[in-house]
Amino acid sequence: MRQEVENRFEVAVDKASALSEEIANLNQQIVSTEGDGTTAGDLRDTRNRALDELASLLPIQVVERSNGSVGVTASGISIVDGAASLALETRSSGGVWGVAVQGRPGLLQESGGTIGGLLDVLNTDVPATRRSLDDLAAALVGEVNTLHATGTNAAGTTGADFFDASGSTASSIALDGAVSADADVIAAGTPDASGNFRAGANDVALAIGALRDADVASLGHTMGEQFQGLVSDIGLAVRSSTDKAAVHRSLSDQADARRLSTSGVSVDEELVSMIQFQTAYQAAARVVTAADEMLRTLIAM
Repeated sequence: MRQEVENRFEVAVDKASALSEEIANLNQQIVSTEGDGTTAGDLRDTRNRALDELASLLPIQVVERSNGSVGVTASGISIVDGAASLALETRSSGGVWGVAVQGRPGLLQESGGTIGGLLDVLNTDVPATRRSLDDLAAALVGEVNTLHATGTNAAGTTGADFFDASGSTASSIALDGAVSADADVIAAGTPDASGNFRAGANDVALAIGALRDADVASLGHTMGEQFQGLVSDIGLAVRSSTDKAAVHRSLSDQADARRLSTSGVSVDEELVSMIQFQTAYQAAARVVTAADEMLRTLIAM
């Protein structure tokens, strides 16, 4: 999941950088086209679509200039100014990901949009889930090895580890090399009073099996509760994200509707205007016709 989110994050930042360059190029074309007083409607529409797409990726502020170009800022940094634009890049330091301007130190501070959501997953959600899973793995290795060391195997060896003690994370957990090579090394039971191997003894194995529901000091609860909490947290996070997405989608739709009511074209309004112009034209034609008939009458007299 981390690798997938990293890939999506890099694609989103590359897209934001390409949109910034596209907006700068459109600024140049619009200024050039409107220099003689005409309006570059198609170019402006294309630029507006690019601005909308960029705004969906990260929070931006847009300022229109008197010459028809626009300036775009993100986190207080001007990423588009007329025909000039700055390239954005992904940057990771100490396991923390962020968005930066190429050739400049520091990261953009504001988070939001698609890029902000991906950053939250990379910097918060995935690390928190990994820590919880690693805590479970470390507790499992430590508790099982402690119990296993009290047992004696068929060779009369005691104090052996079941898991490799150096593997204490979810990605590195592994059987001890001796156990992996020979199952007879497993110590399923404790020795007799003389310290000798007891054939058929399974008290160690039963104790290990009971660890699921046993309180573990390092976790503060049982391993079963740790795993259930991990799954529950992921489920709650997904549900919360889904609900928040629905709310913000509704707010976005309302904002779009208000914007279109101001700057958009209403077919009904345009039809009413067309009818008004048509009626005015007909009325003007009748006035001209009446004046022509009156002049003809006067001339005839």
